[in-house]
Parts: sequence; C-alpha cells; structure tokens
Amino acid sequence: MITGGVCREESVIVIKPRAPYTIMPHLKQFTLKDSRRPCIYDEESRTCARLVAWGVGEEVAYEATIFSEGWKPLIKVHVIRGPLETAVKIVRHVLNTDYVYPDTSTIIKMCPGLGRIIE
Repeated sequence: MITGGVCREESVIVIKPRAPYTIMPHLKQFTLKDSRRPCIYDEESRTCARLVAWGVGEEVAYEATIFSEGWKPLIKVHVIRGPLETAVKIVRHVLNTDYVYPDTSTIIKMCPGLGRIIE
C-alpha cells in the first residue's frame, strides 16, 4: 500500500533499462560482500541489496534483482523501506539504467565479424 508516496508495506516494481545493458561486473567489483552498507551484491542470486540514508533521518532500503542484461534488460526492485518514488530514483541512478551506449554501427563497419556477436 502506498500512502502519500511512502511505502507502508514492501513493494515490488520492475525497471526495464535501455538496451544494451550490463551492470553485474560493476556490482561484483565495487561492492562489499556481506556488509549492509554501502551495498551487498550476491552473484548467485544476481541481487544487490542496499540501505541508503536519504534526506534528514530517512532511510531507503531495497533489493534489486537483475533478471536479464544485454538487449532485453530487466530488473526487479523490492522496496523494503522508504518512499517508493525515492527508491526508484536511487535504483535508476545507482544501476545507471538510463545510460545510452554509443552507436555500435561504426564499430561493426570496422570489425565485420563483430556484427554477428552483437546481434
């Protein structure tokens, strides 16, 4: 239930990043294993859990599970605590879901065999 934009119960949302998309190598390299702050990334379940201090005395907690990357990316976000809209904003920023990759057509022209791999 969302009251006044604040998540009163746990909520689940789905974010579809721009394709192509990849984040798991970054999470694996730049997060602390088994530590609630700043972030936990479990490679096996492909889940990133984070508790973020937001505003004055407010906390936002979420788990983001990366279901797929590449050309059909999909992330499920389980908001555990805090405003749903704030959690979505944080997840989109942390996981960089709106990044636009450079046009690959130039690279494919230079390396014709790469086109088969990218497609």
